[in-house]
Amino acid sequence: FLREALQRRYPDHVGELHRRAARWHLAHDLPEPAFRHAVDGQDVDLAIRILETYVQAKLMGGEFKLLQQWLDAIPPAWVADHPIIGLVRAGLLLFTGQLDACVRCAEAVEQRLRAAGEEDLSPRLAQVNAIRCSIACFQDDLERAEHYADQAVQDLPDGDRFFHAIIYGSLGDTYRRVGQWEKAKHAYLKLLDFVDGPTFRLQSAHLYGALADLYLRQGHLRQADRYWR
Repeated sequence: FLREALQRRYPDHVGELHRRAARWHLAHDLPEPAFRHAVDGQDVDLAIRILETYVQAKLMGGEFKLLQQWLDAIPPAWVADHPIIGLVRAGLLLFTGQLDACVRCAEAVEQRLRAAGEEDLSPRLAQVNAIRCSIACFQDDLERAEHYADQAVQDLPDGDRFFHAIIYGSLGDTYRRVGQWEKAKHAYLKLLDFVDGPTFRLQSAHLYGALADLYLRQGHLRQADRYWR
């Protein structure tokens, strides 16, 4: 009733109220209502910031349905101007095992990037290559995965923790799966440089368990115990 009254009596104020509500919720670490208000208030920059800040936690926490709802709520007009939306969609497809759709999504993002004609595409193309590295890892194609990883790491900004985590996490798990233990350990230790704070707590737990498994397989029980603790 109150929302209807607001819309009827003060329609020019509704957008700003949504934007204020979005900022308040974000300041109190409440990303779900913050995102909804940002979209309703047509605050594309804030919505993208929320998406970039929380996508890793949502993916690692298995909140796939919520991420899909966020992506579905984004106006189509925003997608062309903000490649990160397509990259998040590709990440969601990857985490849910939809590899063919993920490949097509990554290709579509690259095409939009090149068509946009920005001066420096390197960081965004590096993010696309990070996704491709992970796809290759899922397919046990290590040669291709390493190729994409080398290309991506060269151009990814140091502060881009999400895509560094995708690269080193995917490589580490694949190396461990095929018995390349030293390479797996190197990838996991490298990844620990990028995982800190509550957003990456779940991934940190996975990393320590993976390192413990590596040492256990090699008969180093004390080191395995240390990582499990």
